[in-house]
Amino acid sequence: MPQQKLADSALTPPRLDSPPIQPLERLLKFDETPSWFEGNQFILTGYRHESRSAILCLHSWTYLHNESCNIYSHLLPAVAYAALHWCLVNIYLPSRYNTLSKGDGLILSLFLSTVVLCLGASSLYHTFLNHSAPIAKRWLLCDYMGIITLIQGCFISGIYFGFYCEPYLQRVYWTMIVVLGSLTATILLSSKFQDQKWRGFRVAVFVCTGLSAFAPITHALFLYGLKRSMNVGLPYYLTEGAIIAFAAFIYERQVPERWFPGKFDIWGHSHTIFHSMVALGMCVHFVGLLEALEYTYYNSQCTLR
Repeated sequence: MPQQKLADSALTPPRLDSPPIQPLERLLKFDETPSWFEGNQFILTGYRHESRSAILCLHSWTYLHNESCNIYSHLLPAVAYAALHWCLVNIYLPSRYNTLSKGDGLILSLFLSTVVLCLGASSLYHTFLNHSAPIAKRWLLCDYMGIITLIQGCFISGIYFGFYCEPYLQRVYWTMIVVLGSLTATILLSSKFQDQKWRGFRVAVFVCTGLSAFAPITHALFLYGLKRSMNVGLPYYLTEGAIIAFAAFIYERQVPERWFPGKFDIWGHSHTIFHSMVALGMCVHFVGLLEALEYTYYNSQCTLR
């Protein structure tokens, strides 16, 4: 019998005096997050630990937290747009247009590249948001640059087809948006405007940059008339603008979680809605570019050149 007790004790694991290590998937409440972390005060739970590890940040793709939808709402569209880009360049354009100019194909390729870059940078920012304060800040700046790059891609592509036979006006408005984009980048990359209290101002800067699109749109309407402008994508660009404006409003006002704190911690909060609508807006813009390409390919003789 004593030998049996000795055998049993050998098989029994020793008692732990210290508490077990919490799994990585254990999430934090808002008031448990690090002091440097600027979360959404209306999202009360679902925050990840400060990981200080890129591997652990990537591991968070495998479990549910309050950034999961923000990650995947741009990661999956980024992959989809990258696949669309490949199909466009290698299958669609060569099979549909026998004498397509290099400029036409390049503009479409440029736009899709900026979409993939923006959505990819956004998903990685939300992935590494819980790494540490310096890394989160760096990825936030990458996120801003991705947005600015996407705005450039939207403008350049729309202006290309809008002033298809006016290379001088193309260059004028391209210069305008590059200058505005540079000013936007200078403002947003300044450390002064990184705090949460400047959230509304940052949104306003992006919106004002986007509203500058009315300058080339109005000019094109005056120069070519409504019918041609409609044929080169105007309805799609206006729809895109309305989608993005509404998305920016949702994001800035932090609804619906503002109305029901804690009820949208994982699913359906404002940032995810914003992401989804941006991805949708880019789809609308791309369809507009395809319509513009179809019209200019078969109808534009560039007699105004």
